[in-house]
This record gives sequence, structure tokens and C-alpha cells, in this order.
Amino acid sequence: MSVLGFKNALTLGDYESAFQFILRMPRESKGANRDMVPGKERESSIQTFVTRILENKDVDVLVGLKIDSFAERVRDEIERVLHAQAKLSDPMTEDSVYQMVYFYHLCRKNYEKGKLE
Repeated sequence: MSVLGFKNALTLGDYESAFQFILRMPRESKGANRDMVPGKERESSIQTFVTRILENKDVDVLVGLKIDSFAERVRDEIERVLHAQAKLSDPMTEDSVYQMVYFYHLCRKNYEKGKLE
């Protein structure tokens, strides 16, 4: 149910609602042999969420997300996707993903992560 809500919210450009649906998705699910495995829908939704924001150059949306201690794990996943997207992009283009990631970290006062390796 959360995946459908997420997709609809993202289609409508309602990033805040889409983020709330991500938070409701299970972090883990039972695998084929009853082991707990990472929630693939959640990972995929975070990837789609970040990609859409970067494509639309709406990095201010990421900065404005209310990420409390409950959502720290989601923040870490968002940052992982941001860094992966930056490494795949051309840093010399105007409004590059590198610049957006740098801006994101500066606004969060996380200067160390803003330097990207």
C-alpha cells in the first residue's frame, strides 16, 4: 500500500507525502528462507525519490525534509544515493549533481560530507 501511495505522490510532485510513504515502508522483510532481508521496495523508492529530485533540480526539497532520529537510516540511504548519482555525473556541467550534493550537505551543516571523495 505504501508503494502505491509513494508512486502517486511522486507523480503529483508531492515530495513531502512521498517521503512519508517511504518512512512507512518496512525496513526489512522475510526472505525466501524466512531470513530478514532489506526492504527492496524501500530501497527502490528512495532511489526513485532522489533521482526525481535531482532531475527536477529540487535539491531544496531534500534540504527541507524533516529527518528526525526515527528517519536517520533513511537519511543515510538518501545520502548514499546522492553520492552515487554524483559520481556518475559530469562535475563540469552547470547545475551538476556535485553542486546539488555540496549544497545539500552545506545546508545540513555537514561540511565534511560536502567534499565528496
